[in-house]
Amino acid sequence: NPYARAYADFLLGRVMKCARVEELREHRTALTVEGMLYQNFVARQMDPKRWETLFIGKRALEQQLDQAMEKRDELNRQLSVWEPRVVEAIRLAKTSPLTLEQLDDVREAQGVLRELPQLQQEYRQVAEEMGALDLSFLLNLDGQIKRTEDEVGQVERHHREMVKEQAGLEANRRLLREVRLPQAERAKADMEAQLASLYAQDFVDNQGEPRFLQELSRLGSAGAIVANFGRQRQAEQTRRDTTWSSLITLRADYNRDFQAGYDIQRLDNAAYEEELTRLVDSQLAEYRDKILAAKERAQIQFQEDFVSKLRSNIETVESQIRDLNHALRGVKFGRDQYRFLVSPNPQYEPFYRMLTDDLLLEGFGLFSQAFQDRHGEVIEELFKNIVDVDDADGGQSELERNLQRFTDYRTYLNFDLLVKDEEGRESRLSRVIAKKSGGETQTPFYISVLASFAQMYRVRQAGADNTLRLIVFDEAYSKMDHQRIRESIRLIRELGLQVIVSAPTEKLTDIAPFVDRTLIVTRIKSQTKVVPFDTKKDPSVKAWA
Repeated sequence: NPYARAYADFLLGRVMKCARVEELREHRTALTVEGMLYQNFVARQMDPKRWETLFIGKRALEQQLDQAMEKRDELNRQLSVWEPRVVEAIRLAKTSPLTLEQLDDVREAQGVLRELPQLQQEYRQVAEEMGALDLSFLLNLDGQIKRTEDEVGQVERHHREMVKEQAGLEANRRLLREVRLPQAERAKADMEAQLASLYAQDFVDNQGEPRFLQELSRLGSAGAIVANFGRQRQAEQTRRDTTWSSLITLRADYNRDFQAGYDIQRLDNAAYEEELTRLVDSQLAEYRDKILAAKERAQIQFQEDFVSKLRSNIETVESQIRDLNHALRGVKFGRDQYRFLVSPNPQYEPFYRMLTDDLLLEGFGLFSQAFQDRHGEVIEELFKNIVDVDDADGGQSELERNLQRFTDYRTYLNFDLLVKDEEGRESRLSRVIAKKSGGETQTPFYISVLASFAQMYRVRQAGADNTLRLIVFDEAYSKMDHQRIRESIRLIRELGLQVIVSAPTEKLTDIAPFVDRTLIVTRIKSQTKVVPFDTKKDPSVKAWA
């Protein structure tokens, strides 16, 4: 389709495909297959969701079919969950009412309930007669029998427990004499041998044994000593293991990062200490100089990139203003002509002159002597505001405000709209905006919007006669009088734009005579109707409006 091809060229004709990210900066606008976009001197990663669904190409239908089948499977899964519940609800809805036999059973139960008060009265009479009898002797006798039975049971249980305890004590005595006592003696001998191998006799006599006796006197038992010092020993052991593991990791990282071949499991640290001595004595100064040089290069690159981006943004917006004025050339709004102005902000003019100096285009760097001689103080002040703000006394918030102010290219520019009447008198919008009415303040808005659309649609550029030129205005011309409304529509036609206007009914008589087609949208309760009409054929329009 030639129109689709023309529209595709309009949208993407300036976008270059690149195989590698490094090639992006060779073009003004470029894109890689992974979605890395370079535009306006900035590279960024596009959101993958923008292309995860294909709409054209050989694989588009296949992929869309797969996505639809996944959605169908999810719906089937939900259906399998709800279908049994629907069946059960239908079954309950179809349950039959009570039969005649069941109703007869209910009547019979009601008859029995009527006889219940008389039966309760008879029960109370019998209970009163039994209460009048003297049964205290039988009750006392039953109590004595129960207490005696309880005592006999307790004696029997105690006897069984004593017999079981006696058997256990006897077995424990044999176990202690035949097994545990010999084991304890062997363990004592082994412990004494182990202590003799671990600790020197001098340490045992002068430190270990006296300290043990001191703790034994304080805590009362060897078990208490073990429990008291065991936790501390375990904590120290854990700390030692953790430190050793960290040391092994650090040694392995050093060997990997610096291609060293030292033994990471070695108990002493002699090899690494020798390496540290060599680095400190021979290579530390060299590394320090390299680090300082790299830091200086990084700072210079950052500052130059920062200035170049600001310069690019300023040149871009000035070019866009020229395009807007080209679109407005020879176009009048009523009796006035409009032209956009952009000029350096007087408050930041030294920064503007530095950013737009032609020395940057002639190959001189930001820190070259010629550039420093001309703008050294301005450069120092700029980077002092965005880098060297003191952190104390709210310095961080001031730094954020400075960054937002000095990194915005609009800080260095003033924008205005120049109005020229038919007698050649000129006035700036910024000076008269406070004195104008609501309709007069809306006029510059529509001038700006229409000029922007004309520039974007390339209305007056050669070879751009078939571009899209559609504009949609909602609640249009709400504060403008009929003369300004007609001039605005006339300007739209003169610029060759196509507009769809949604306006309140009171603006109908001002808009309808100057547009190609008018539709009335009416809503009565929940019904909405769209009716076309012609103001020349409908005599009631004036009264209706």
